[in-house]
Amino acid sequence: MIHIHRFANGLQLVHQRIKHTQVGHWALVGNVGTRDEKNDAENGLAHFTEHLLFKGTQKRSAHKVNTYLDEVGGEVNAYTTKEKLCLYASFIDPHTRKALDLLLDQYFFSTFPTKELEKEKSVVIDEIHLYQDSPDEQIFDVFEEKLFMGTSLGTNILGTEKSVSHFHSDMVASFHRQYFTAENSVLAYSGNWPLSKVIAAIEKYVEYMPTGAAPKRKPFQGATPFQLEEAKNCQQVYKNLGGLAFSASEPSRIPMLLLTAILGGDNANSRLNLNIREKVGLVYQIEAQYNPMTDVGLFNIFFSSDPKYAHKIEGLIDKELMKLCTKALSSGELHRFKTQFKSKVLMGEESRQGLIAALAKNMLDFGRIDSLEEVFKAIDSITSADLLACANEQIHPDRLSRLTYYPES
Repeated sequence: MIHIHRFANGLQLVHQRIKHTQVGHWALVGNVGTRDEKNDAENGLAHFTEHLLFKGTQKRSAHKVNTYLDEVGGEVNAYTTKEKLCLYASFIDPHTRKALDLLLDQYFFSTFPTKELEKEKSVVIDEIHLYQDSPDEQIFDVFEEKLFMGTSLGTNILGTEKSVSHFHSDMVASFHRQYFTAENSVLAYSGNWPLSKVIAAIEKYVEYMPTGAAPKRKPFQGATPFQLEEAKNCQQVYKNLGGLAFSASEPSRIPMLLLTAILGGDNANSRLNLNIREKVGLVYQIEAQYNPMTDVGLFNIFFSSDPKYAHKIEGLIDKELMKLCTKALSSGELHRFKTQFKSKVLMGEESRQGLIAALAKNMLDFGRIDSLEEVFKAIDSITSADLLACANEQIHPDRLSRLTYYPES
C-alpha cells in the first residue's frame, strides 16, 4: 500500500510499508537535472553536484559521509538524469534513522569544500574520457545531442572537460541553493516502519530544510531530424535509430510502452530478438527503448554488428517497423503481449529501491501515483488499432533519425 504525506515546508513523502522485511530503502529525488543547466559553462553541473554530495557536509567530513552507513553494512549512492537527481540508501531496519540522517545531511547541507571539489574534477574528467572510449555508450548521448541540438536536452550529463575544469565552489553552491529545496524534492521510503513512525522521524528535520521554489524549467523547443555517419576507432558498426515520442504526461505513453516491449524489449520473444538475433544470427546486441520525459519522449533502436552485416540488419529492422505500422496484431498476440507486459510491471515491483525512486519521480512530475489497478486497466484497454496508430505516428522508418559509427579505414 502506498501513502502520500506532505510536510509543512513542502517536502512530500511517498511511503510503502512492507511488513516482516528486515531491509529498508530511502530515496530522495530532486526535480533537477542536466536540462536545468543554463548555458555551456554549466554543462555537467547537476552531475558534478551529485558527486559533491559525498564530499562533506556541515557536520560530516567526506570520509565520514562515505563510511557512516557503510560501516553498518548499508549502502548509499546517487545518479543524475536529464531531469532528476536521486540520492538513495539501503540498510537493515535498525539503521533506518541513521540512513535518513545521512541522506538529508548530504542532500540539503553539503558544503562543497574547494579541496574536495578540485580532486573530484579529475574523477569526473576521467569518467568523461572513459565514456569517450566506449562508442556503445557514447552513441546514445551524441544521438540526443544531434536530435535536441541547441536545447538543454541535448547536452551531455557528464559535461565536457572544459566545463568541468572551470567549476568552482560558489558556482556549485548557487546551483544547489536554487534546486535542492524541500518544495522541489520528494522523499520515498520502503520498509517495515509504519507511516506514523516515518513521519515522526522526518519531522525532526523539517524546520531546518531549505525552502523556496526552484527556477522554472524551459519547455521543450523542438528537435532536428538528421542522418549522420562518423568514423570511429572501433571494430564494429554501432547504430542508433530513433526520434521524438510521447511525453510522460500523454495517455498514449502506455500503448507506446507496450509497442516498444513488443518490438525490442528485454523479453526473449520481442520481434527484433526473434527475427534478427535468433533467426538470422547476425547480431548479438539489439534493443528498443522508450524514455518518456515530462514534456517530450525519446524512442530509439540500438544495435552493434560486424560491418559487413550492418546494412542488412538495418533493412531487417525497417522491415519489422513496417510490419507494426501496416499489420494489426491478432487478438491472441495482443493478449499474450499484454499478459507479458503486466507480468514485467509486477516483477518490477520487487525491486523496491528502484520502485520508490520511480514513485518519487511521479510525484514530482504529476502530483499523484497511479495504482497498479489503474495501470493494468490502462494496459487492458489498449486495442490493436491503438498500437497500429501509435506505430505509424511514432516509429515509422521514414520519421527516424539515424546515427552510425563505423570503423576507421
